Amino acid sequence: MSKLETWNPAASLLFGGFLVVAHTGMGLYSARGRTPAPFFSLLYYITLAGLAAYWVHCDRLRRHESSAIDQGLFFLFAWPFALPWYLFASRGFRRGLAATGLFLLAFICAYGISVIVFLVAGGAT
Repeated sequence: MSKLETWNPAASLLFGGFLVVAHTGMGLYSARGRTPAPFFSLLYYITLAGLAAYWVHCDRLRRHESSAIDQGLFFLFAWPFALPWYLFASRGFRRGLAATGLFLLAFICAYGISVIVFLVAGGAT
């Protein structure tokens, strides 16, 4: 297999990039003492679920596996549970735990970015 068939970074970069942009916005909202607009919150959760489903779709294509018909809808409503379940089912316990840890690390780093943006924007004064 060529490198392109065994590794597809596009979905991972989209997921990580979205987390950076969205959490930067959350940090700015917090620094100004405002709650995010309802549209921002709705867009955040729908996009996050959609990107998780897209990541799984790309992973299944890379592994040459078929997807369920309603997989996108399942991920829209239950992605925090479905993503780790998929990772453990497709990779086994140790590699699934490592992949789940990487997703958690991405969220922790994105939260750290929002805290840094909050502090830089003068939210701590």
